[in-house]
Amino acid sequence: MSGIKTINKEFFLNKINPFIGVYDCFSAKIASKYFNNIFLSGYGYSASHLGMPDQGYITWEGMSEYVLRVRNIAPNSLILVDMDEGYGDPKIAGHAAKSIMQSGANGVVLEDQRRPKKCGHIPGKEVLTIDEYLPRLESVLNSAPDLFVVARTDVENLEIGIKRIKTFIDNGASFVMIEGIQKLNDLKSIREEIPNDIVLSVNLINGGQTKSVSLTELKKLGVNIAIYSTPCLFSAQYAIEKSLEELSSKDGMLSAISNSVSLLSSRELLESI
Repeated sequence: MSGIKTINKEFFLNKINPFIGVYDCFSAKIASKYFNNIFLSGYGYSASHLGMPDQGYITWEGMSEYVLRVRNIAPNSLILVDMDEGYGDPKIAGHAAKSIMQSGANGVVLEDQRRPKKCGHIPGKEVLTIDEYLPRLESVLNSAPDLFVVARTDVENLEIGIKRIKTFIDNGASFVMIEGIQKLNDLKSIREEIPNDIVLSVNLINGGQTKSVSLTELKKLGVNIAIYSTPCLFSAQYAIEKSLEELSSKDGMLSAISNSVSLLSSRELLESI
């Protein structure tokens, strides 16, 4: 896909940039009404497309096709894509990143978690060695030069995490993240340990290890990108369960469903560009 603007790190510096996690084209269309930036989360994709937990079932082909569909209905949004640890090895990582770029993405998140993986906010993760991860990072950076690449570590020790992202920076990363931050002041510590021209990212998930925090506070802590992985998916699960519970208890009366969307409002959304 042509015509996708390359976004440099300078675009993200000195401000806070929220990316809203979506789980399909429908949620992406709603998210793009309220936010400029969209995150195609692996958790959301795995749940909505496969009905499975985020444990490594996703393929790069599936994510690339997903990007293409979302780009079609959100032509003006920045799209950041979860590409796990690169799907197996450096060669595949580079090929996947190039395909995702050509499908219309602006950026990717490349983590260092070892398969079989799990959600980044769940304890007990295993990570690749630095020698295993860096060739994947290099391959992605070289194969997809128009993407911004968030180099993410899933280590659960802050000191080791800071050491890792410094190594990522030394090997070409301009965007970094330590997953599952438990203390907000740790973000300030990370910011103080890395250069000012490096984009610092954080991943937020309801019920995850990082407590709820405002965008204003994140900016004060030196964060540049705030990824909200699952607000659309979790909201949809809540609404569907509540509505179907009411439908079941009210003898199938659609009018009994509270706060329901009408046919007209649904059509208006779907017909909008």
